[in-house]
Amino acid sequence: MRSPKTTRLLAAAVSVLLVGTACAAPAASPEAAARWRPPADGLRWGPCADDATQDCAVLRVPIDWANPGGAQVDLNVRRIRAADPAKRIGVLVLKGGLPLTEPTRRLREHFDFVSYRAKPEKTCWIRGPLVPQFPASQAEFEVVRAGMRTWYEQCARQTGIGFQHDNSAAQARDVDAIRAAMGEDTISFMHTWENEIVGQLYAELFPHRVRAMVLDGNLDHSVRTAEEYMSTKAGSVESTFVGFARWCDLSPACELHGRDVSGIYHELRARTERGEVGPFTPIDLSAYVGAAGDYPDASFGRLSESFRHLYEESSPATAAPRLGPARPAAPAATAGEPLVYPTGVGRGLSFGHFCQDWNLPIRDYAELQRIVAAQAVKAPHVRINQNQYLNVVGCAGWPFAVGNPTHRLRITTPLPVLVVHGRYAPGQPVEWAESVAEQIPGSTRLLYEGPGTLAYRESDCVRTSVDDFLISLRRPARDTCPPVWPTR
Repeated sequence: MRSPKTTRLLAAAVSVLLVGTACAAPAASPEAAARWRPPADGLRWGPCADDATQDCAVLRVPIDWANPGGAQVDLNVRRIRAADPAKRIGVLVLKGGLPLTEPTRRLREHFDFVSYRAKPEKTCWIRGPLVPQFPASQAEFEVVRAGMRTWYEQCARQTGIGFQHDNSAAQARDVDAIRAAMGEDTISFMHTWENEIVGQLYAELFPHRVRAMVLDGNLDHSVRTAEEYMSTKAGSVESTFVGFARWCDLSPACELHGRDVSGIYHELRARTERGEVGPFTPIDLSAYVGAAGDYPDASFGRLSESFRHLYEESSPATAAPRLGPARPAAPAATAGEPLVYPTGVGRGLSFGHFCQDWNLPIRDYAELQRIVAAQAVKAPHVRINQNQYLNVVGCAGWPFAVGNPTHRLRITTPLPVLVVHGRYAPGQPVEWAESVAEQIPGSTRLLYEGPGTLAYRESDCVRTSVDDFLISLRRPARDTCPPVWPTR
């Protein structure tokens, strides 16, 4: 899911639609990228400024891998050495939502954990009227397209060439640059974020460098249309609602236990549509469901408490502290007022990065309406995945070439890859994990039957299976792990 800060700024400032005028950019050829050479003396490690128990280094890499001799940028690389040098297997690159300290002690014995901060984060400042968040006519659609095009052009001027070259294929090349600088022939790779494809692309570009790979959280980069992308992502939030309702059926800890959760949600949605629940909107309800699915053990209980208060009292005052604030009102759209927008450097679903990875054009307002209707069919309760709507919407008017266009993975060599996914994960459609596994020869699927964005974080069964695979390349004996339901 998008970080709260990014969601807050986006919700307050822009709307979205991908209106596709952009074409595909020439990809960095293997020959061009191969001209880059790591430092002769490797990485110069030293104690990290914020944690002396970890090592830090800086690696300069090309901004544009198609031009490796051009402008360079620093990658900040971080390492925790293997706890038992005698058992050390090699390097495990962690990409995504797990900090270096979170994987199990078993993995700590065998691997140097390595992570990196993708290209330094920048911000863009834009002045002027806001564009509509959810356009309601062709005229508003055109306002979105023109407004977003202007914003991207201004952002590119402010942040420089890097804005146009921050895509997942470039990040995969960054990872291999780290491998080369560390002097490793192969690496193990653990990808733990539902909204990135860097691990998949590393396997595609550098299959001979993969010792073992775990993909916990998957997008299907072969998706070709905005309708398929947005409706499938809405379906993943719907699956989170199904998991939440299932938990309420099973657990007395749910404050809606023994009641018709589906009926209560539909009634709440109707009330918000009529404006009877203060500032809450139908989109707020679906956004809260998706957010709760990220950390169900901490969030399902609060969600049930909040929905009960809203249903029984229609009182935003009692529900809001439990849910958190509703979407904030947009700042005044006064010409000259500065608004800051994250450019998306380092996060897979922020504006610039997303537009570099996904070419999903929406022609006009009529097509947008058809997509909204398709989402409602796929997700009859939540109706929309707000973050993913805003991601596609955030590419409205993208004026540059798409650096990493959608495509099926081009992998012909069987690889030791474990594709992990959850049954009720808000950002992980089950069908996408199935598709990714089908595109990677030799891969194995592991389905976690419970809620939560990262199965590795939620389930001992998943952790044991993943650790065994990374350490010994032993594939799971079973292809499923049982659910772990929240206890509070």
